[in-house]
Amino acid sequence: MHNRFQIANLQVHPDRNFVIRGEEEIPLEPREMQLLVAVAGKAGDVIGKDELLIKLWGGDFYGDNPVNKAMSSLRKKIGDDIHAPRYIKTLRGKGYKIIPTVVILDDYHHLPKQTEAWTRGSPFVGLSAFDSDHAQVFSGRDRMIAELFGAMRAQIDLERRFVLIVGASGCGKSSLLRAGALPFMTTPGGFGGLEALTVADCDLATSPAGDPMLQLAAALSSWFLGDRPIFLSRPAEDLKLHLTEAPESVAPTIEHAFRCHPVRGAQPHAHLLLTIDHAEALVAPGHDPNATAAFERVLQAICDTPRTLVVMIARGDCYPELSQALPKLTALKTGCGHIDVLAPERGEIAEIIRTPAWQAGLKFGINAITRQRLDDTMLADSVERPDVLPLLQHALQALYERRTDDNTLTYAAYEAIGRIGGAIAHRADAVFRALPDSAKRTLDTVLAKLIVVQAENDFVGGRRVAIDTLDNDARVLVEAFIQGRLFATDFDDGHAFFGVAHEALLRQWPVIKEWIERNQRLLQARARLEIATKRWLISGRAHDYLLNAGTPLMEAIEVSEAPAHVIMPLTDDEREFLARSNQRRLRNRRLRAGAVAALTVLAIISCSMAFLANMQRNKLSELTVVIGEFTDEIDPSGNLVLIENVSTKVLEYCDGLGDSNMSANDMVICSRASRKLGEVRMEQNQLQDAETLIRRSVDLSKRAVDIDPRSSLVLNEAGQAAAWLGKLRKRQGDLKGAREAWLEYESLSERLTSAYPNDHESHIQRSYALTNLGSIEDELGHYPQAVEHYLRSNQLKKQALAVRNEDATLRFEMAVTDSLICRTYAKMGKLQVARKCYSGAIQAIQALLKDKPDARDWERQLANLMQFQAAIELDLGETMLAEKSISRSIQHLAFLRRMEPGNDSLAGFLANAHLMASTIAIAREDWPANEDHLRAAMAVLDPKPSSPSSWKRMAATINFRQSLYDTHGVDAKNANKLFMEKSIEALRKLVELNTSDRYARFALVDALLVRAKHSLTPGHTEPGKNRDAVEAMTYLDHLNRDDDIQVVAFKVRATDLLDSRAIPCDWANRLESSGYRNSAISPGKSRPPCHNDTEMNP
Repeated sequence: MHNRFQIANLQVHPDRNFVIRGEEEIPLEPREMQLLVAVAGKAGDVIGKDELLIKLWGGDFYGDNPVNKAMSSLRKKIGDDIHAPRYIKTLRGKGYKIIPTVVILDDYHHLPKQTEAWTRGSPFVGLSAFDSDHAQVFSGRDRMIAELFGAMRAQIDLERRFVLIVGASGCGKSSLLRAGALPFMTTPGGFGGLEALTVADCDLATSPAGDPMLQLAAALSSWFLGDRPIFLSRPAEDLKLHLTEAPESVAPTIEHAFRCHPVRGAQPHAHLLLTIDHAEALVAPGHDPNATAAFERVLQAICDTPRTLVVMIARGDCYPELSQALPKLTALKTGCGHIDVLAPERGEIAEIIRTPAWQAGLKFGINAITRQRLDDTMLADSVERPDVLPLLQHALQALYERRTDDNTLTYAAYEAIGRIGGAIAHRADAVFRALPDSAKRTLDTVLAKLIVVQAENDFVGGRRVAIDTLDNDARVLVEAFIQGRLFATDFDDGHAFFGVAHEALLRQWPVIKEWIERNQRLLQARARLEIATKRWLISGRAHDYLLNAGTPLMEAIEVSEAPAHVIMPLTDDEREFLARSNQRRLRNRRLRAGAVAALTVLAIISCSMAFLANMQRNKLSELTVVIGEFTDEIDPSGNLVLIENVSTKVLEYCDGLGDSNMSANDMVICSRASRKLGEVRMEQNQLQDAETLIRRSVDLSKRAVDIDPRSSLVLNEAGQAAAWLGKLRKRQGDLKGAREAWLEYESLSERLTSAYPNDHESHIQRSYALTNLGSIEDELGHYPQAVEHYLRSNQLKKQALAVRNEDATLRFEMAVTDSLICRTYAKMGKLQVARKCYSGAIQAIQALLKDKPDARDWERQLANLMQFQAAIELDLGETMLAEKSISRSIQHLAFLRRMEPGNDSLAGFLANAHLMASTIAIAREDWPANEDHLRAAMAVLDPKPSSPSSWKRMAATINFRQSLYDTHGVDAKNANKLFMEKSIEALRKLVELNTSDRYARFALVDALLVRAKHSLTPGHTEPGKNRDAVEAMTYLDHLNRDDDIQVVAFKVRATDLLDSRAIPCDWANRLESSGYRNSAISPGKSRPPCHNDTEMNP
């Protein structure tokens, strides 16, 4: 069978080194054919010249000349013209791009370039990282290597000299540097002059006792120029102390070394290279901020010195914390110094599988039934799989161990090891089964020592554990896993340590996954306790850093009582910290009991003297001072029951006083209580009661303004009442009424700022008014005006924050306003901007929650932002990231729901999160997950006739999806069309009741388009299909929002169903330019063709 593909009229035969054009056979040199294959393999994408140098020349030549020369010769032979190209286009400064569509013929398999044969055993590394010893068989990452080289050159030219490599665990960050880049850089002359004159390797995963400075000092001791050490020989401990105390000495030391040992003929990009691996250790739970700060100072000093370069590697999930802990280094990477290592693409995975096998003389077996080659099967099993690189390498190593005598990797062995997804679990099960029972029983204890769970997210990692801390049975287990290449060992200061060979083991072996799921809550609580203790110690054991009563303290006590086979035992410092926190709780409880008794006495006295109106007023004031402060304190926790009880008590006093006897101050007190209770009723969806209470608040506060128009207290309360009336009107769909109320709110706030310019609270109130007005502009589709209002709002908050720097609540409110800007950017189609914006808001709230972990309203907002982030990631086509974001949101909301089971608002948020997870599962075609999330969403909702409209919308959407999908996908044959129609009719009614409800309208449009796509309109007729698409377009046209990217996306879907040729190009181009890649639009095929005549818009 011929191995060939087609480019326009060229038929390419790579294994025979010729192309056929018409009747003419055109021979090519091997390098020319390799070049043509490489460019064709990137069909639709640009391939850079550096990447071609790496892929085809192995870095043996520098500059553009070899590439340019080969390309010129290739063009001449195939009849291409650089000025009017037919086949290959040159993009100046970028590289080359194939112009025609590449068509694969027959059973085409890309053959690798001719390389030196691999004769040193297995070409696969299992769960270990690639290093320089395996550079020869490190394949498939040429694009990322070229990108890294480009970043290094640029940062040296910009005199920033710092590059940060970021990526998920298992994406191959360390291998990329050690086996991909360094072998080129450490040869004489380097890669195009990018030469590492000497390399210092600082791996923070092996830091002794978590001391990054000692590890850095040990690494820098290995820097040499010729045979002379740059830092004169001294013990690492001494160098650490010197660098910590005098980081400014780094520059003169390096300059002196170059003067003593000049490097002749070195290129401008030649440098001393320092690599920092596992930088997440700098912000690991319990890290010492002072040591991290000292570490940053030394690295900055190195980066500020000519002829140096620092490359740091960090896990992506730790990047937000790392950027906060290392602000100066983060600033240095600005420009070109940030490299995101993404999962390999399909073609790259094919190289990773095939090239090392060919080099080692291995062959892939063929399935006797399907006739499919094993490498093709492995490729199909690998695409879009998390942890693909470690899983693939482990599976390939297992196949190598089971190869036949003629070096064939067989299908039988592949099935026996559990294929790609099950190979690690298969190996772990086999090792574990072979252990004696006494060793098996120690697994829980070993895992408790080994596994680290992050306090604020679901990331699971491993730590190094000293083997001498284990008993004999546990050592038997660990040794078996070391022999099975699942654990790895190292030595430090005369002691042996072990850890997982790769963290993929923690995610892929069901035994460990179940152990983590069973103990995750306690593990995260243990991590939070460790962090809180460290913060307390750094503060000098300050009283203010003790744990607050409630959830933080209760979970810490639970951790202290957990058995050793579940949780690492507490240290002495942690036990002291916990004991002191509990002592403070008991003392505060006694004080609160006394305060309650005093209030009770006050209440009894006030009741006995109720006939005196003046006395009633005094008691009202006294009680409100206490209750008002208490209400403010509990607001961030969102504890509705407490707010309701307190506000009701105040209103009882107000009713006893009577409106005619009230002063302006009394009216403010009673307005506030009525407003607070109205807020609670809104949360409980009792809008009629909320209307009565908030209207009463507005009336009372207006009367108070008439009596005392310059009182800051009075004006502030009147503004608050107007603000909540606006919120209620918006909730009722009355945008005009909301605007009027919020304009009044801004007017009152402006009066406050004019009368009291130094009162920063009045500026904050005005910022709230601007935020609310921004939301109205947003609803009306005036997006630039909305962003302007939001930005003005946050500017006022920033001014207040300059005075109230420690105001955590104000910081939270800024993050919330930022999230509104993010949402508006998303609607405008600025998806990448919106994603970065959401990431910043999420990081801000996560930082606040570290200091106030029991602020439930903040955590709820965090969970909602994660939902919005997931939606953006889905629109960008990044379904794996979207799935991760929505999972975190669900985790937070489920916890809050357990804390407040009666909070219907939380139930709605959780149901919406599960519905978003269903949407993501559908995009990923993960049908069992879709079914699970739909079931979970409906279980949370339990909708009733009195439920809010958002609940009814979600219930209708769930019912629609359940009637269409089963665990295998779209079940068109058995779809319940009647049930689908009832669901759609329910959505129609919701849109009719509130025409401004964007979410109900979008849910209805989506349901109509899904039904049309699968031809499930009653009657199964083509006109029926058109009817659904036309109806969807009608609902979209009513919005008159072609500047909203979601509306444009829906219109493209509808028009594609009606006539893809009628799609206006401005719609298609907007989606293209925004990066919109949601698979709901023509999934599985390229974008439909467009038409420039917008009159064809149906």
